[in-house]
Amino acid sequence: MKSWNKAKPYFRILNAFCLAFIMIFLPLFGAERGAAETPGAIITIYFYNSDVNLNNYSAVKARFDRYLSQFGAYRFQPFNKEDIFENVARTMKAPGVLVLSSRHYRALNQNLPMTPLLIGLRKGKNCYRKNLLAKSPLSNIQELREAVVASSGSREGTHSLLKEMIGQGSEDIVSTIRVLEVPKDIDALFSMDFGLARCAVATKESVRQMEEHMGRKSPLVPLYESQEIMMPVAVALKSLRTNEAVEKLLGIMKQMKADVEGRECLALLSIDEWTDIDPKSMERLDP
Repeated sequence: MKSWNKAKPYFRILNAFCLAFIMIFLPLFGAERGAAETPGAIITIYFYNSDVNLNNYSAVKARFDRYLSQFGAYRFQPFNKEDIFENVARTMKAPGVLVLSSRHYRALNQNLPMTPLLIGLRKGKNCYRKNLLAKSPLSNIQELREAVVASSGSREGTHSLLKEMIGQGSEDIVSTIRVLEVPKDIDALFSMDFGLARCAVATKESVRQMEEHMGRKSPLVPLYESQEIMMPVAVALKSLRTNEAVEKLLGIMKQMKADVEGRECLALLSIDEWTDIDPKSMERLDP
């Protein structure tokens, strides 16, 4: 008990010191945190594209955030659900950049007016086609009923693409197709070799890469081909004026191709670079 009585004064001094520290410095920490959370302080790239299969959303976000942070208060927010992405877009209060597929842009733009700012390029082109491929021809379309189709896109995006490829009257069959989601087109192609899928959705470029890897010509048979698909676009809501920070972000996005880390980030989105949208492409986006 005597020892405790002797120690009491020291504990009182320690408690007083801690209280003074909290009273002095806590407001500073709070102010710093509040500034970071002030609406509009951070400019965000919101990403959703059903044609791109992201394996690990947290890892992709961390990779982009690390890259963007060297330029200022910018962040990257990917979504794996279309409805959540659209709800965020509709309730945005501060300027930002939305990145989405050209098909999604056309559909969403009808009720949520947007301004296209940039378009992605791959191999120097701003459009591409996809094919439905198989190891052997189909005797009839009924063979696709309940078939497994490997694709680097989401289930929803793949079903939509297959309906476009096969044409009218195919909805009943396409709705039964089971989609095997894989990271890349080339994985979709190899899925057929491993017996995991009957068909695969991929580009001709991916087939060429597979042939290069295998050292021989592929026996794959193209069954259906999509129309030209424009690459993803970066847009802004017309209701929210772009500010200086957004304009700076667009410049950063266009320069990502210039360094290794930027190119690695772009590759995660299946593009090589961002560029301004030329008048002809703008007409195709908004026919």
